[in-house]
This record gives sequence, C-alpha cells and structure tokens, in this order.
Amino acid sequence: MSYRIGVLGSNGKVGTKLCDFLDRNNISFVKASRSGKKTLERHFIFDIYNAYEFESFLKSVDIVINCIGPTFYYGKYIAKKIISNNKIYIDAFGDEFVCENILDSINSVVVISAGDCPGFSGVIPFWVKKKYYDKISKMEISYFCGGEVTASGLLDILMSTDMGYGFVSTYYKFGKYIKINNSCMTKHLNCFDRDFYCKPFINNEIVDVANSLDIDEIYFNNLYYNEKRDLLLRDIYSEISDQNISWKDANSILINKLDLINDVNFDGTVYKIEVEGKKSGRDRTLTLEITAAESYTISAYILYKTIERLLLSDCKLDVRKIRPFDLVDSEVIFREMIELGIIKNISENKNVEYDVGTL
Repeated sequence: MSYRIGVLGSNGKVGTKLCDFLDRNNISFVKASRSGKKTLERHFIFDIYNAYEFESFLKSVDIVINCIGPTFYYGKYIAKKIISNNKIYIDAFGDEFVCENILDSINSVVVISAGDCPGFSGVIPFWVKKKYYDKISKMEISYFCGGEVTASGLLDILMSTDMGYGFVSTYYKFGKYIKINNSCMTKHLNCFDRDFYCKPFINNEIVDVANSLDIDEIYFNNLYYNEKRDLLLRDIYSEISDQNISWKDANSILINKLDLINDVNFDGTVYKIEVEGKKSGRDRTLTLEITAAESYTISAYILYKTIERLLLSDCKLDVRKIRPFDLVDSEVIFREMIELGIIKNISENKNVEYDVGTL
C-alpha cells in the first residue's frame, strides 16, 4: 500500500531534522506547522484548534507524525483528532498520557514514544541482547543529555511523571515495581571521567522492554552534573505544576530558566548500559557507554526509521499501540547511526565472562 505522509510540527527542532531525513531518502511528504512560511507547495499552516483546517490537512495524508510540543498541553488533543480519523499516528514523545481510553473503539495504529528517550532508549536493550546475550537477568540504563533544550522540551521532561510516564526512585523486578531507598547515588561516565548525580526513574517504555526481552530486573537513571541541577529542576517544576497554568505563562517561566539549564560544554547524549546475563551457557557482565549526537537528531532518525518500516510492503500491522522496538531492527539502526555519525562512539568498559563459583 502507498501511504501519504504528513509531518505535523515540521518547522520545529525534531520536525526540521525529520523532514531532512525524509527528503534525503526520497520519501515524499506533506509539511504542517502552526507558523512560518510555506517551503513546499503542499505545506499546511494552521492553528491546530481550527477544526476545519486540521481536517483539511488530515484528508491529504494516511500517516501523521506529530512533532508538536509540548505534549503536556497539546498531545491528547492532537492524538484524539488524528486517531479518530483512522490515520496511522506516530508520536515523537507521547505515551499512555495521549493514548488513554482512545484505542478501544477506533480502527487505528499508534506508534508511541518514537524519539530519543523514550524511543532509542528502548531500541538499545534489543541491540545489546542480540549482540552480547542469550538471556539478560539484570540491566541498568543511565542517560545523560547535554546541549540546548527548548522550553517545550523542558516542560515535557518536567511533567513526565504527571503524564503517567513512570515512577521516580523505582525499579522493575519480576513484574513488580520496587521503591529504591537510597536517595543519593552517583554514576561514573568514563567519557567525561567524572561522577554524575543519579536519579532513578522507571518509565513505561523500559517496563515494556523488560517484559518483551524477559529481563528479570531493570533500572533506568537520569543523570545530572550534580544534585544542584536536579534541585533546580524541582524548583522549576514547583512553579509550573499548577494544572491550570496556561502554556503562555509556563513558556515565559521556562524561557527565563533556559540559561540555567542548557549545557554549552557538551552537545550530545550518553547512555551507560550495565548488564548481567548469560551467553552460550556462561555468565557475562558487560558495561557499555554509547556517545551520540544531540537528542533532536536521534529522535528524528528513530522517527524516520519507523516511517521507513511502515512503508515496506511486508509490514502488516494490527490495530494497537506499539513502540519503535516492535518495528525496527536494532542492528540495522546501530549500523546506520554509526555510518551517519549519529552514534559517535561505543566503548566496552568491562566485558567479563565467568563460570559461577570461580569469582
């Protein structure tokens, strides 16, 4: 089947990069944005709350990729609008928050969290298992993101717990959520040769990864330069956590904080992966550090690969909510991202095989 593709939010950070990937790979698409100048003959510019103009855009496409933020304000409205028109819906950030109670009676396919984190963070464990393990018993993923963040992106990060993405100070073991008592932890990143403040946060994507790969115990950590940075984010959250605050007012608060948040020293992302499991009957421990480009480029590439997979003739989808790791080949993703320079370095800091009882 030939699909018509529409990119909603085509002039944003992720949308612009996604359009570039699509254009470079000769995949035709329609742009849609809330502002800006037309750069294509078929470029829709409209207020998303204008029902007539939104419907006109939807009539011209079969797949909609939503790159408009913040999800906290616009996600549920956009998702309902697209899914109720039975379009395939791909969201760069949206999760249960935007899909809750809207899939039961609607004939649509929804790909959620198709960005960097969540998104690429869910693909990584599949690549690790394929390359290194037969069975993973324990995995800990730690994530650090530097560079420039927008007010929209910062809002969604701050409100992720409110949107139902997961639980702070929690890990997932044998199908149960377990609270972590240690409130002050650090993780060492070799690429910086320093310790980072570690804040555990188990999100829904990582739980789905554990269930899909049969991982007994899994952790996810957000990393900050220091505890002061985490406390700063908490203070900002307290200013905007009022459910009735408008996006205009929240945006004003966040813009004034960006100079305190943005990192000019490192524009990229780092994933630290610590794993225990078995390979060929032998126990193995492994520690990896993956250094990659800035988050917006990773998000755009995961979205592009998701679209590419949907366009293949052999791709048959049931009506359901799915994640990128259900669609894309992790080995292909890694190979291509390395070739394109999106993944800049993968270091094996520790890779040890041993027989039980010899340690």
